Amino acid sequence: MEGRLRETEAGYRTLVERVPPTIYIQRPREGQTAVYDTTFMNPRVEEILGYPPRRFVEDPHFWDNVIHPADRERVLAEDELSDRTGETFSIEYRVIDEEGRAVWVRDEATLVRDDAGESLYWFGTLTDVTERKRAESALRERATLQGFLRTCGHRDGAGGNRRVLLAGEQVAVRDTRLPGKGIVREDLAGDNLSR
Repeated sequence: MEGRLRETEAGYRTLVERVPPTIYIQRPREGQTAVYDTTFMNPRVEEILGYPPRRFVEDPHFWDNVIHPADRERVLAEDELSDRTGETFSIEYRVIDEEGRAVWVRDEATLVRDDAGESLYWFGTLTDVTERKRAESALRERATLQGFLRTCGHRDGAGGNRRVLLAGEQVAVRDTRLPGKGIVREDLAGDNLSR
């Protein structure tokens, strides 16, 4: 029986320590709103942010201090709202990793209560969403550029190309109304608009 219990415990530990998101547990401080003690942080946090899990457990202010300054107020306000209402905490924000880079995370936590409905702890996950945020940003930039190119420049009489000045350089842009053609920018050497 004891052997089976140890085996089950080892299985749960492996699961919690190796799943892709970082898993954490925070206990609310008695009588304080949105003030927590992190009692568990799995090792995945080190892979994502470079900080060992013990930093989050040993220093109660560490987590708040690594939130990107531009996001801190928004995150802490959401944290306080979730703490007061008991609703799921779910937000995306930037954290500064050990090397000083901004890492986008999705932070989701659920309040775990006892049978009497009293708050026990927040059980949460942090997932690195930096690559998704970069892709979203690139798509927004492309849409902005496409909108800009549709409204700027003038048509050249031969071929329906547009001439546009971007950063002082003349650029040819093929007409986006041609079937199957996207925007194609070509830096010009001289006046090669008829290419």
